[in-house]
Amino acid sequence: MASILLPGHVVRFVPPGSDEPAPSTLPIVRPLRRSARVIIAVLLVAAAVVAAGSIFLLWTEPTPGVWFSLLFTVMITGLVTALVLAYIGAVRDGRARAEARDLWSRAPKRAVEHARVIAREVSTQEDGQVGSFEVTVLMDGGNEVRGRWSLPTASSRAILQSQVPVIGQRVRVWRLAAGSGDGAHVIDVVDPSAAYPAS
Repeated sequence: MASILLPGHVVRFVPPGSDEPAPSTLPIVRPLRRSARVIIAVLLVAAAVVAAGSIFLLWTEPTPGVWFSLLFTVMITGLVTALVLAYIGAVRDGRARAEARDLWSRAPKRAVEHARVIAREVSTQEDGQVGSFEVTVLMDGGNEVRGRWSLPTASSRAILQSQVPVIGQRVRVWRLAAGSGDGAHVIDVVDPSAAYPAS
């Protein structure tokens, strides 16, 4: 049975034939900074105030009917609620990523295990390029783990479908020492479209 996918379960690309050591820092997107969280929270409060004012006007000013006021009240409330829930989710996810990074950097050592890809899910952008993907791998010891690769930044170049790891591809999994928890691991994959070095 595969592990639950957590923010610290990540995939990184390594060159073909590479014997790179475990990354010293977990390769994940940094969480929102405190200043960014405060700015977004202030904007959300402002949006809620504007929404409340708009709803007040809908019910105190002449409108085509009660249905009109009710419809737009539901729409405005739903929009603000969705923005607030998205913000709360982003803050929680950022906190989990920060904890995983800290756990990884404090770990005394990391162990490597070999595995193969047994499942994958790809998320594409509007232009058909890959913005993120998830893989499930079966370790030689019989356990399954999952990991996700995402664009490092919004301005990063997306990858092509042909660069996503294929089913059956051999990979390496870096895990924390026993007893450190399952909050972080790194799955090293190779771009299957890349040329392998001559032997």
